[in-house]
Amino acid sequence: MSRSVARDSGDQFSSAGIPNPPCSIDENCQFGILADALNILEMALKPLSEQISDYLIPWKQVDWPLAVQSFFDRQADLVLEVGFGDGAFLIDLATRFPERNYIGIELAWDPIQRLFKRMERQGLNNIRVLRCDAAFALSHVLDNNLFAEIFVNHPDPWPKDRHHRRRLLQREFIRDMACALVPGGQVTIATDHSGYAGWIAEILENQTELANTLPSTSVPSLPGRIVTRYQQKAREAGIGNDFFVWRRAIEDVPAKPQRRIEDMPNVALRGKVNLDDVFADFGPHNFQERHEGIDVLINLARVYRQHGEPHYLVEVMLKEGRFSQQLGINVLVLEDNKVTIKTSAIGFPRATWGVKRAVWHVSRLVLARAPQLRITNSTVGNLLD
Repeated sequence: MSRSVARDSGDQFSSAGIPNPPCSIDENCQFGILADALNILEMALKPLSEQISDYLIPWKQVDWPLAVQSFFDRQADLVLEVGFGDGAFLIDLATRFPERNYIGIELAWDPIQRLFKRMERQGLNNIRVLRCDAAFALSHVLDNNLFAEIFVNHPDPWPKDRHHRRRLLQREFIRDMACALVPGGQVTIATDHSGYAGWIAEILENQTELANTLPSTSVPSLPGRIVTRYQQKAREAGIGNDFFVWRRAIEDVPAKPQRRIEDMPNVALRGKVNLDDVFADFGPHNFQERHEGIDVLINLARVYRQHGEPHYLVEVMLKEGRFSQQLGINVLVLEDNKVTIKTSAIGFPRATWGVKRAVWHVSRLVLARAPQLRITNSTVGNLLD
């Protein structure tokens, strides 16, 4: 599947007419969703474009849980590394055990690009990448009963007490890893932070989904294991490492329910309107809501005007629990006094409840500033409440 950035009538915008003007694409804006989209486009123009298409799983654009094996050229045992960093550990595994397929989870683009280059240099075709929050991937995107092994190498320890809630290895994540393993599968965790090691040990010792495979809760080394960059740094600083190797202990784990791709939300209005007036004094709008027990944060950050056309794009930062999206919402003036409000292709958004609410809020803003407009269609619910 091609990963080039889709273009539509709402993709080229400036920020004319807005106080404290935000930067525009033409000014090489390094902000949020637009900067991210430009980064993807820049990558697609380089020799890595084919590798991005071949190796990067478009997880927001397909049904969940993923049919992971369909992204490989063959069926094989699956191995997952969470947060592969410089990629050395994942490359080593894929090289030494080529009969397996590998998934790597990472958020930053630089490590992903470096991994692709290493794969190309070594001719490896048994690795695929998810650019996704790891906790969200295990709880929603990846199915249960999937991996023969999971590796978590040197996750961020978040050493300050007030930041402990940000640690990846929480009780829920341990449970999700256990469910993601096949019967008899095992998870290996490595850390060089003694405080985090104690945290992990306490969680593992007080759960039943995973069982220890070692004589003690953790050990200072594992034979035959490649020394990672963080492990080497710890050694040079005289700091020890802790390795945990635990196997799945629960028996029957049901598959996750399927979540299919939904149509993108949109609102159709009719009437004469000058969008320059509607967005003349636009400032950030923040909304905090709750849906099915999950906190939903919606930030309408800023707007951009398309050059030469009466079209606007509202930049949206959206967070639904652990799932974050950066997207654009087009407000387009069409023929016959028609106004369409819909999500842009920028950012490859997924039509979640939060995205629908973002379109609802933008539509309400437009209607409040242009009450002469008439609603002709809405897929986001009642706009008059």
